[in-house]
Amino acid sequence: MTQPNNLKQENPFPRKRRRGVNQAKTDGRFLIHEDDVADRLGLNVAGVRLLRASGEGPTSIKLGSEFYYKIADVEAFIGATPAPTTS
Repeated sequence: MTQPNNLKQENPFPRKRRRGVNQAKTDGRFLIHEDDVADRLGLNVAGVRLLRASGEGPTSIKLGSEFYYKIADVEAFIGATPAPTTS
């Protein structure tokens, strides 16, 4: 038996969106999730993943299946990235 198209099925395994600073610590420096890095850089998560894959983004740390970034590395990347010009 099929369900009518107007009934939405909820995903039984929704992806948890991480917000704020994660409590993971490395050498006393806090780590933030790639979702938060995307917010800080003004990109979507796919853009952050492309930067990571190309080696052009801030240094990432993989914990389990998730990627995290040191706040200091993200701030340094933002400071080193030239602002876009509009001419």
